[in-house]
Amino acid sequence: QHAHQKGIIHRDIKPSNILVTLHDGVPVPKVIDFGIAKATEGRLTEHTVYTQINQFIGTPAYMSPEQAQLSGLDIDTRSDIYSLGVLLYELLTGSPPFDPHLLVVEGIDSIRRTIREIEPPCPSTRLSTMRRDTLTTTAVQRGAESVDLVKLIRGDLDWIVMKCLEKDRTRRFETANGLAADIKRYLNNEPIVARPPSAAYRLQKAFRRHKLAFAAASLLAAVLVLGIVISTMEAVRAKRAERLAEQRRAESDKARAEAEAVSAFMTQVFQSPDPSQDGRKITVAETLGRAAKKLETTLTNQPDVMARLQATLGATYRALGLTPEAIPLEEKVRDYYVATLGKEDPKTLMAMHNLARGYDNVGRREEALKLREEVLPLRRKVLGPEHPDTLNAMNNLALSYADFGRRDEALQLREEVLALRRKINAPDDPNVLRSMINLGASYDSVGRFAESEKLSEEVLVISRKVLGPEHPDAIAALSKLADSYDNVGRKDEGLKLKEDVLTLRRKVFGPEHPETLKAMNNLAVSYYQVGRHDEALKLMAEVLDLRRKILGLEHPDTLLAMNNLGFLYNDAGRQEDALKLNEEALALCRKVLGPKHPHTLNAMNDVAASYDKAGRKDEALKLREEALTLRLKVLGPEDPNTLNATFDLASSYQEVGRQEEALKMWEEALTLSRKLNGPEDSFTVSVMTNLANSYTGLGRKDEAHKLQEEVLAMNHKHDSKPSTPAKQ
Repeated sequence: QHAHQKGIIHRDIKPSNILVTLHDGVPVPKVIDFGIAKATEGRLTEHTVYTQINQFIGTPAYMSPEQAQLSGLDIDTRSDIYSLGVLLYELLTGSPPFDPHLLVVEGIDSIRRTIREIEPPCPSTRLSTMRRDTLTTTAVQRGAESVDLVKLIRGDLDWIVMKCLEKDRTRRFETANGLAADIKRYLNNEPIVARPPSAAYRLQKAFRRHKLAFAAASLLAAVLVLGIVISTMEAVRAKRAERLAEQRRAESDKARAEAEAVSAFMTQVFQSPDPSQDGRKITVAETLGRAAKKLETTLTNQPDVMARLQATLGATYRALGLTPEAIPLEEKVRDYYVATLGKEDPKTLMAMHNLARGYDNVGRREEALKLREEVLPLRRKVLGPEHPDTLNAMNNLALSYADFGRRDEALQLREEVLALRRKINAPDDPNVLRSMINLGASYDSVGRFAESEKLSEEVLVISRKVLGPEHPDAIAALSKLADSYDNVGRKDEGLKLKEDVLTLRRKVFGPEHPETLKAMNNLAVSYYQVGRHDEALKLMAEVLDLRRKILGLEHPDTLLAMNNLGFLYNDAGRQEDALKLNEEALALCRKVLGPKHPHTLNAMNDVAASYDKAGRKDEALKLREEALTLRLKVLGPEDPNTLNATFDLASSYQEVGRQEEALKMWEEALTLSRKLNGPEDSFTVSVMTNLANSYTGLGRKDEAHKLQEEVLAMNHKHDSKPSTPAKQ
């Protein structure tokens, strides 16, 4: 409207010429690229672009009939109104009125004829004639159900769009403000100005397209047909208007009833059951709990509204870090949608997706994995392989695979997700950045540390630039880079970044949020790695206390903190405290996670270490044999944790005098360490030294001497096996 008031016609309004930017955090559209704009009076520039006869200017799919005419007819601002109508049509249906690809292949004359003479279907008709899968995708992208979207657009929005697309520009909206005002009337549930063209006008256009046929008919027949058509169309119009009014009344009554139900429900929720209680002291958690209970009795006669509110409450619980409270609500939402809509409905799949995330967060990871393996193929089938929800399902399944040590499958999925998100989104899109972080974690898990470090540095720079340093995703990128620095030996730099991560998470999430506790755990690990053992012990004890309080005794994160603190107790010489805590953690891991879970296997190693320090060598040996057998079965022989378990068992065999078995373990460990870590890695050198000692003990002095010379040639000190608490 501003351009029109200044006497400028754009002449090429289309999606690629509409830029959406953020202004004070609010998305604002801006019209750009006035490259073929025209001034209605005077010169637009020193080189004003003129519309000339036989000069085809503009984009066919968005071009008005008068632009396509190429007749010298003056183009005025109503040409832009037509293009705005095409844009609105595309926003509502997912495609412009005329297929751009077909227009391009038809040739100039055919393009002109199509634009000037062919009437496109109204938006609701276009939607109702789509293939089912295309309509489902279109509706999901617009936050609606397929049937609801057609009903929503039919009527007022059809009329507004088709008024913009009138072939006769005198019948379009006169100004951009006029179009905007009618859209606002629709949004405000007010009567709109746009109306369907009259039957007489339809007949007039038909006559212009078929002059010869009409000329051949007799005047009497023409008058008779005209009268019949007018009468019929008026009757149809009246009937249609009556049906539309009834439909809108029914929809309005339903929406009003739902709104009143929700309003009454929320009013009851926020009323304190005890009038004497100070509302300023009621916590959010208490309010949510009261809401969840009240739902069961308040909205039983409106199950769809109840399911939507249950889903909202569940999401709110999760956002506050109260995942255990969210799960019962999310299970009810899932069950309701499965029963009423079936498993292939997008609402059902979203409910299953959310429930799997809840299961994962509270440690029910086998249930999460099973649900995610079910959701992914269904989303691929219903939404397509590149839909954002499908990519989210791939990402979460990769997370479950990583939890169960299926590292190669996790890596493959994450590489696919990143490739697809880069194809669909801009390089700085938050989803692309999160996929880069996840892929970096998989690179770490398979020992590709240099690739992970490079990817992590790239993500952090982009995240801070696009999102700001305090955005949760930017903090996650900072945490990932700290891990990468640890993995390549830059321990001091990694520690500094972890201190920054903890400060930011306390500020953004609060002191007791699960993400804050993860940051505390990881910082404690770094303190230990650089020799600040007292600080590590103090911080890890604080982590365990908070996790017991917030997450409960059986949560996997709590069990990990128990294992870690037990490790630090052992290191500090507090063997009794360590053994008590490690045995408790192992019993809980076996109960909650099962005997093959990575946390359970780590707990077995920690208890064995406590037995070893307490002089209970035989018990340590037995537990390490069991742990190695399970690791070989679950993780495979080349997993870094399997290598550590091999080292531990070799040490136990050596300590109890079973030299031949120790020698076999050291030889296996050396072969694996050279392959996984490299021939000069400190862990490899430690294995070589222990193997040389075994050769000496068995009288194989030549082999021992050869290994010792190799160690000396590499100029390494005799490093003990590196061992630290577990990061998250």
